Amino acid sequence: MITIPETTSLLGYAGQLFTDLWVWLAVIIGLPLGFFVIQLMIDLFKQEFEEHKKRKALGRADKITAETKRLLKE
Repeated sequence: MITIPETTSLLGYAGQLFTDLWVWLAVIIGLPLGFFVIQLMIDLFKQEFEEHKKRKALGRADKITAETKRLLKE
């Protein structure tokens, strides 16, 4: 005679399997996604810093040319 395990124990095993599977899927998807978002933020800050340096350099260039024009007029 073949005995079939109780339904509650089968559902318990299935629930435990999906609980463990959820953790692995979260790690497999979340870890690369987290690194991707961090890289995007680094690139964004790097780009903003480069634009800030350009604006600052242009501001200095404008001051130098204005100073040169004033000196040439004198």
